[in-house]
This record gives sequence, C-alpha cells and structure tokens, in this order.
Amino acid sequence: MRSDSHTINGLTAYILGTAQSDSALSVANDGASVSLSDTKRPTSDVSKGFPYSYPAESPIDTQYTDVDEVEADDDVSFVYTGESALYVYDRYGKPSYTLPTGAKIAMVRVVARVKTTYAIRTTRQADVAFGVEIGGTYYLSPNYRTNEVWQTIAYDFVRNPATNLEWTTDDVNGANFAVRGRGYLYADTYETANITQIYLEIYIYTDATVYYSIDVIQRSSAGLETTLASKICEVNSLISALYASPGLKSGSFLMTLHSLASTDSIVIKLYQKVGAGAWNLVRTWTTEQLGAQSLDAATWTTYYYLNISATTTMVSTVYWHGTATYDSRIENFTWTPVVVVVVAPKMVGDGLTWIVA
Repeated sequence: MRSDSHTINGLTAYILGTAQSDSALSVANDGASVSLSDTKRPTSDVSKGFPYSYPAESPIDTQYTDVDEVEADDDVSFVYTGESALYVYDRYGKPSYTLPTGAKIAMVRVVARVKTTYAIRTTRQADVAFGVEIGGTYYLSPNYRTNEVWQTIAYDFVRNPATNLEWTTDDVNGANFAVRGRGYLYADTYETANITQIYLEIYIYTDATVYYSIDVIQRSSAGLETTLASKICEVNSLISALYASPGLKSGSFLMTLHSLASTDSIVIKLYQKVGAGAWNLVRTWTTEQLGAQSLDAATWTTYYYLNISATTTMVSTVYWHGTATYDSRIENFTWTPVVVVVVAPKMVGDGLTWIVA
C-alpha cells in the first residue's frame, strides 16, 4: 500500500504495488470525544533553582506563589534567571488528581506564560522551557524565545513521556511541574528568562472499539466498478490498547475466484468505524491494469499500521502506510495473467515458390 498516486482506468488513487514509497503518509479519523477533566496549579516548591522572583529578591521563601495564578498577572509576580548562562530548574508540586469512574486519560497539557529578554533580537537572548519532571527526569518543551513579550504557550503529552504509555492516575500524581531557564550574557548584562504562570490540564475520554476493513472492487477501463468483496480482513482494537501498543494489526479473508478482463484494475478501499457507527472511507488504492484473466482464490491477509493522536477535543485513530517502517499491506494477493498464444507461421509452396500463410 504505497503513498504515491497514479490514475488508472480514470481513477486517481494511491498505488497498490510491491515496492515501497519514498515517504509514509498517515490519516486520522475520529475515535472518541475528549473533555477537560481538571486543572492543577502549583501548591508547593519541590526544588528551587531559579535565583530570583519579583517582587521579592533572593533569598526567596517560596517561588510557586509567583507562578500559581488562575489569571496571569505578568509583571506583577514572576520567577526569573539571574547572573548565569547556565540552565536553572524549578520544580513545583500540585494537588492529587482523581480520574472519574469509567474514564481514560486522553492527554496531559502543560501551559506556561513566559517571557525572555534579548540583547540582539533572535540571536542573543535568554530561553525558557517547561513541562514535567517524573522520577528525577525532565520532559520539557522546546526552548522558547519571546522577544520581551509575555506569551502563553501549551505543550502536550499525549502519552506519559516516561513510559510512552497511556497516562494513569498514579502517573499524573507522580509528575511535578518543571521549568527551565537560561540567561544570556551580552556586554556585561544578563538577559533573563521569566515565568509568571504554569498549570496542568488533564483531558479524558470514554474508551471505544474501533474497526478497520477493506472493500475489493473490480474496475473496468471504462470506469465501471463491481464490488467483489465488502468489509473484509476486519481488525478491531480498543483505543486504549492503541495507546499501549501501536503498530501492525492483521485480518484475513478467503478471496474467491473472479474473472477479469485484461484491462481491469483492482481497487482497494479502506474504511474505519467506531463501535456500532457507520463505516467511513479512509483511503483508496488502485493497481495498474493487471493484464489478468482472473483474480485467484486465495487467503488474503491485510496488515494495518495503527496508532493514536489526541487533542483537547478528540482522540483519533491514525492509519499509516507507504514505507517499510509503516508497512501496511495485503499479502497473498494473486492473479493469473492472460495467456498469450503464439502461432507459428505456416509455409505454403509449390516446390518452386514459398510464402508465409
């Protein structure tokens, strides 16, 4: 199931062929609705590495109180880096979380409001990152530089970064806020990284079973389509299982013998549905004109590379194809080529003259 496309018998679709493509493609389909379950804000200092806070100067009794506001207060209170170009870290504790009965955690979002100052724009300035600390390891956003403007930035953890599995209640409760900043020294002046607010949002969903299957269609050179098999090679998985184990899932089907014209192509349509819902078309592939007299009877095995993605509104199941890494494919797809009969020329003559009849 390649990721490049071609037009065969009037249909433009991805190519069904034996070679791999240069790059993979993915397509996401709705799996389950997501809602905000809870918001957690700092309630304690676990480790104080930022040397300064405003309005209080060092030494500082508390730092979490400068970043725990429900409504950001920007320049009223914040923590910031001092006279050092080395990274400094703060860690903050938070209240415990209780997962609602029957719910699953779709994702955790960490939101921070940050500002960095600069000496020469974009090249010489402080930087700041944020995220979570779990078991002594920091899992952080990219470094941000904001050119002396307060910005609210969100960074999502769809899976627990320490385990690469779906978040659990214990995971959430074992994670601390983490912020990191680094100043920049230029012309005897330190530019600073500043944080005025940080909080954590927990998003949840209700688990559901998702299904994938294919239709097999014979398409003539005139574009006429005949369905040979519908919703075959079906696979199913709980959304939560895809969090834990993304990768290839397989389903099989005994394809029966079907006669073909030599100019026919075979079209494969991939579908997904959630629970007892309707099937939704995901992808379409086509073979070349096969030059075949029949599609043979054989047991097909279809492999689907499945994963998940999540946002603040939806958990989606994601289908990948096109390369050896994302090797979605159909095995034992067989056909019989048209037999070309070659007739030898017949020599006719009267003993003196010969012609080819």
